[in-house]
Amino acid sequence: MDGGIGGIELLEEIEDSDILFVIDSLTPGDGEPGDVKVYRVDRSNVDREILLKHLISVGSHGVTAEVIIAAAVAMGKLPETYIIGIVPRSIDLREELSPEVKVAFPKVLDLITRILRDKKLNIDIDVDSFLKKMDELC
Repeated sequence: MDGGIGGIELLEEIEDSDILFVIDSLTPGDGEPGDVKVYRVDRSNVDREILLKHLISVGSHGVTAEVIIAAAVAMGKLPETYIIGIVPRSIDLREELSPEVKVAFPKVLDLITRILRDKKLNIDIDVDSFLKKMDELC
């Protein structure tokens, strides 16, 4: 699913899922460009109040992954969730991803595959389709 700017409607997609992977950019300096980091979301540590106030103040155009996660937690609908972040060289507006970020996509796919395998979830992921979709989205 492409979250993009899907807004609060993404809650419907999330609530019926057993597991959720959010793939996003980290902040430059969180590691070397192209580094991939994974974080498991601790539902008890999500500050729902602050994030929901943010949603109310900015409306649907200000919906971020954090706001969606907080809303799902508040509704008791958040599946097991992992944030997978890629460290960029910089965050500049441009048409293409940096080579370091493009090279990280197979690492992201490997992480997702390992997590699914550890959970005994046998889901076939088409590597070529995944990489093509990531290239299209970014």
